[in-house]
Amino acid sequence: YVAMTRYFETIGPSGVRMMRQTAATQISVDPGPRPEERWRLLCDLAPYLTAIFANSPRYAGSDTGDRSFRARCWRSLDPSRTGIPHPESPAVEAYTRFALEAVDMTRTDAGGAYRTFGEWASNDDATEDQWENHLTTLFPEIRPRGHLELRCIDAVDPDLVGAALVLVAGLVYDPTATREARALMGPADEEMLNRAAHCALRDKVLLSGCQALVEIGLRGARALGERIIEGAELERAAALFGRWTGQGRSPADAR
Repeated sequence: YVAMTRYFETIGPSGVRMMRQTAATQISVDPGPRPEERWRLLCDLAPYLTAIFANSPRYAGSDTGDRSFRARCWRSLDPSRTGIPHPESPAVEAYTRFALEAVDMTRTDAGGAYRTFGEWASNDDATEDQWENHLTTLFPEIRPRGHLELRCIDAVDPDLVGAALVLVAGLVYDPTATREARALMGPADEEMLNRAAHCALRDKVLLSGCQALVEIGLRGARALGERIIEGAELERAAALFGRWTGQGRSPADAR
C-alpha cells in the first residue's frame, strides 16, 4: 500500500481517493469450463451492472454530477491497469498484453521513472515472483484470480447485494440466459464505462439494455432452481428490480 500510494500520487488524486474513500460490492464467479468466454461476458456486462447499481452520486457532501463517483474515480485512476482490457482481442491475448503494458508500481529505474512491466521484462529484469506480484496490482473491471472477481458494482444496501447475486448468477450460470445476454450486448469499452459512471440509467440506451438484462437474468435465476437460488430470494430480487431498474432508477437517484 505504501508503494501504491507513492505511485498513484505521481498521477493525481484519484488513486489515493480510491484506496481510502470508495467502496464496492465485489462478486466472485466460478470460471467454469470456458473461462475465457465467461470473463469476456462479465467484461461486457460491467457497464450495465455499474449503471443498475450506481449508488455514489455525492462526495464531500456535494453532488458530483456522476451517478457513480466511485466508478468515475476508477476511470481517472490509471488507464494502464484499469477498465476492460483490449475488447477487440481474444481473452488470453488481451489480458497478457494488458498486464505487460501496465506500469510496474513497485519499482523505478535509475532515473526515478516508472516503467511498464513489459519494458522491464524486455531487458531481462523481471522474475516470475515479480510477475505474480505485478498481477495483484492490476484492477480491471473483471479480474481473473483463479476465480473471476467482478469489481464494477458500488457498495449498496444489503437487500440489493442479494439482488446483485441473483442477477449475476442468472446471467452467468444459466446457459440460455448467457446466450441471450451475449446476443443483446456488444463489446463493452471505456466509453460505455464512462457513460455508466456519469449517467447510469439516465442514459436511455443503457436503460433499455439494463432492463432487458434484468429480465434475462431473472429468467436464468429461476431456471437454476431452488438448489441454487431459493424462490423467496428470487421474488425479493424481482421486486427490488421492479422498484428500481424497472422504473428507470438506480439507488443514486434516492441519495
